[in-house]
Amino acid sequence: GCVYRRQERLDDAYRTHQAAYRLREEHGSFDERWETAISLAVDAALARRDNEAERWCRVAIDLAARASEQPDAKHAQAWNRLAVVSTSLGRHEKAVEAARTARDCWRKHDITALTAARADVELAGALIKYAESVYDSDAAKVRQLLNEALECLARGADELPPFGNEAAADVRRCIEQTDFARRLLASL
Repeated sequence: GCVYRRQERLDDAYRTHQAAYRLREEHGSFDERWETAISLAVDAALARRDNEAERWCRVAIDLAARASEQPDAKHAQAWNRLAVVSTSLGRHEKAVEAARTARDCWRKHDITALTAARADVELAGALIKYAESVYDSDAAKVRQLLNEALECLARGADELPPFGNEAAADVRRCIEQTDFARRLLASL
């Protein structure tokens, strides 16, 4: 399935991962089923089948609760994927909730890891998208969302640089999002 995905044969990737999931339901562990559910969510999202992607994210979240290896990391990955899918569907409030849950899971898993610092930037991105979606209708909500986003970005700006080159793109993204959030806030 991963090979097909790299070849951009998304329908073949999805069908292959579905077959793998059925086999893992019968013979695999919850960790293996989680891995395949995440693959199905990615396949569906790339193919723009967002509702299917959302369903597979929910399956992965349920399976992460039963996983024996690194359940917090598995939860974080599944919630992060759900945040991305929810944003694609224009469900910004749900995207923020999912990104916040992902961040909390990454922090619970290992607060000193790069993934925990990145999660603040991911949450900020979801908050900014939500603010953009209500910009014309609810200035108070926009201020609240952007202020929270700026807090997340400030944490990211503090936590990302020590990771060096591995986090260089994240640092640039953090700077760009901070600039955009400030400009959006000033334009209210």
